[in-house]
Amino acid sequence: MEIEASIPPIKSEIEYIEGQKKKLEPSQLFRITSKIASLLSNSKIEVVNQNWIKPWSQSLESLIDFKISQSSKEIAKKEHIDLLKEVLKNKDSIIYYSDGSKLDSGYLGAGIYNFRTSSYRSWGLGTDLEVFDAELFAIEQAFIKGLKAIKKSSSLINPLFIYSSKKEFWVFIDSQAAIQRLQKSYLEGGEMYVSRIRRIAKELKDRDYQIKIVWVPAHQNILGNEKADFAAKLGARSRDSRDILKNKYTSLATIKRRIKEIALEEWNQDLEEKRKRGLGKDYLPFQTTPKWQPSKDNWLKKLWSTRSQLKLGHGYFRSYLRRLPRYNSQACQACEGNQKETPTHLLLLCSSYKEPRERLKREKKIQEWNLKYIFQTKKGKQWLLSYLIETKIATRKWLLGENKS
Repeated sequence: MEIEASIPPIKSEIEYIEGQKKKLEPSQLFRITSKIASLLSNSKIEVVNQNWIKPWSQSLESLIDFKISQSSKEIAKKEHIDLLKEVLKNKDSIIYYSDGSKLDSGYLGAGIYNFRTSSYRSWGLGTDLEVFDAELFAIEQAFIKGLKAIKKSSSLINPLFIYSSKKEFWVFIDSQAAIQRLQKSYLEGGEMYVSRIRRIAKELKDRDYQIKIVWVPAHQNILGNEKADFAAKLGARSRDSRDILKNKYTSLATIKRRIKEIALEEWNQDLEEKRKRGLGKDYLPFQTTPKWQPSKDNWLKKLWSTRSQLKLGHGYFRSYLRRLPRYNSQACQACEGNQKETPTHLLLLCSSYKEPRERLKREKKIQEWNLKYIFQTKKGKQWLLSYLIETKIATRKWLLGENKS
C-alpha cells in the first residue's frame, strides 16, 4: 500500500527525520565561539572596523615622529634628560608622560602626567583589559587632553599673534610594544586606539604642531615617568565609579590571553591523564610541559622529522619497528652484540658511532650527557644536528642500508 501510494516506508521516514536533527546540532565554529563566550565577564568586546584603515588614510608614521633608543637603560636615561632640557627651551612645547599599570589583583589603571603644569590624571580600567591596552589608552588620553588645552589657549590668543618658536607636542612612554603597535595599522587588538590617535594627530598637524612619541626607560627615577606610573597605579587601585572607565568592554588581547591559559591548562590535564595511563613514557626523560610558542629552531624538514621521531620513540629504529611482522629482533644493526636499538642507544651509547659522537662532543663543548640536555639546550641541539647530518641514523635509507653505498 505504501509503495502504491508513493509513501516512503516508516523506517525511511525515521532515518530522514534523524538526519535532519543531526544538522541542527551545533557546528564546530559554534562550539568554539560558545567556549570563548564563557571566558568573558563582559558581554561587550573590543571592536575593529575595516573603515579605520582605508588604503588612502594617512599612516601614523607620516603624522608622528617615533623614536626608540637602542642604548642601555642607563645611557637611555641620560639621553632622555639631555633631550628634555632641549625640549624645555621651547616654551611652546607640550609635554606629557603616559603609563599603564596592572596590580596583582588583576585591576588595571592608566595615567598621564603633564610636565608643564605638574598635574596628573588617572583612570581605572577594571579587569577586562591588558597592560598593552592600558598603555594605548593612556597615550590616547594624552592626545585628547593636549588637544583640548591647545584649543582652549588658542581661543585666548589674538589670531594675528605669530609664534616665535616651533610648536611641538611630546609624549614620553616606557612601553616599546605600544609604540610599535602605533607604527602599524592592521585589524587586530588596539586598532581602535590607533584610529582615534590618528584623528587627533591629524588635527594637531593641521595646527602646525610637530608630534613626537618617544620611548623612555622605566624604573630609572625619571620624574615624568615616575609621576605617570604613580597616576596609573592610583587608577588601578581606585574603586570610585567616577574614575572607572565608562562603556567597559573586554579587549581582544585579554581574550587571547584567556584562551591561551585555558588551552595550556587543558593540554597539561591531557598530558597528566595520559601519563597516569602509562602513555607518553618516551617524554618522561625530558620533563616536558606544553608550551604556547612553537620552537624557533631552523632545521631542514627531513632532519626535524628524524629529531621528532627520536624524541617520540616512534621512527626508523628496531625498538619501535619490532611490532611489525617483518622485524623479529630489536637488536641494533650497527653493533656487535645484543644491544636494543633504541633512540637512547643510537644517540648516547652505540659503539659504531663513538668516533663522531665523541668528536662532536668536544667541538660543541657538551657539558652534560643525557637526552634532556641534547634535545632541550642550545649546545645540545647543535650537537644533535651535526650528529644526525654526519651519521644519517634513524632514517629509512639508514634502516635499509642504502647509506653504506
